[in-house]
Amino acid sequence: MKHQSTETKGTTWFRFRTLAIILSALVLVTVVGLFLWTAPLYKLAQQWESAQAAKNISAMEDLYCWDGVDAETRQRMHLLLLQELDYPVKSVRVVRWRDTDVDQRWRANLKPVAQLNVIFNNPEHFQVSFIIGRTASGACKLAIMVPKP
Repeated sequence: MKHQSTETKGTTWFRFRTLAIILSALVLVTVVGLFLWTAPLYKLAQQWESAQAAKNISAMEDLYCWDGVDAETRQRMHLLLLQELDYPVKSVRVVRWRDTDVDQRWRANLKPVAQLNVIFNNPEHFQVSFIIGRTASGACKLAIMVPKP
């Protein structure tokens, strides 16, 4: 029976430790990166829920990106938001972005990264999905559909 030398055992152990350290670092970087990417999404959901509970239309409007939105559309959105404030909220969830068929004449004014799904606590359990996008600075905002140029 052949025995490994102490030097070979030490080299194998060193390689194993090095590999374990590298894998641990990769897992840590992945977890931290995932947290940094998702934390603003959940913060936006909490801000939406707080504005809704407080029936604060101004705070609600601050959650939207208004880039490229004309005055008429902004007024229409204001009226829609006022109507939504009348309903109590049953649940708010952030889910991954599902690319849906949208009228080809429209586009989101931010690149979609997720959806904010809201179910209202009314007899019909009215549901709404908002598009969440990221601004150039990395902040999360609710996107608005605008006409394609």
